[in-house]
Amino acid sequence: MNSLIAILTIYLMTSVLSGITPNKARIAAWVSPAGFILAFVFVVWMYFSGETFVFAMKWFSAGSNIFFLKLQAYPNHFPILIFTTLVAALVCIYSANYFETGKSTVRFFQTLGFFMFAMMGLLLAANLFLTFIFWELVGLTSYLLIGFYRESQDAGPASLKAMLINKVGDAAFMIGLILCWGVYGTFDLNTLNTTAPTDESLQFFMGL
Repeated sequence: MNSLIAILTIYLMTSVLSGITPNKARIAAWVSPAGFILAFVFVVWMYFSGETFVFAMKWFSAGSNIFFLKLQAYPNHFPILIFTTLVAALVCIYSANYFETGKSTVRFFQTLGFFMFAMMGLLLAANLFLTFIFWELVGLTSYLLIGFYRESQDAGPASLKAMLINKVGDAAFMIGLILCWGVYGTFDLNTLNTTAPTDESLQFFMGL
């Protein structure tokens, strides 16, 4: 299995296994931290291997345009990958202790695992369209985590407020994607990095 797919699979499996095991709450409090620690160790191993990691496969086509499901991790990506997976592991370990006698342990770890799946996809995505999809998943799981305590009078409004603010960013993101496609005809980050710049004012609005 490709190393980048393996990272995403680890987080996705922690989410799945947290909900399908017997004695769910207790198992989830062990499975999730173990998976998060494994992901961190795996990313550190990838960093010390000194390799560049790329995964690409045909996703879908629209007319003459072919879109690829592409992930990448270059050496300069690893500081943020290591930091993110380390913080996630520490949060998960703390949460396992915090939720030891809590009611909704399984639901929390399922959501946290899926949140990290989306977050790592966001960091590894090699084209802007895929970045947007993972961005949406991060927004969804953030909404679920912020509103986790459903019995609280504050959690619901707070999660809704976060979601609505996020939608403003979503709209701007989509405008940027449309401008990018209209000018460059691609969402591939590597291609965009090597493409001759266009009108500077248009680039400014695209970035904004």
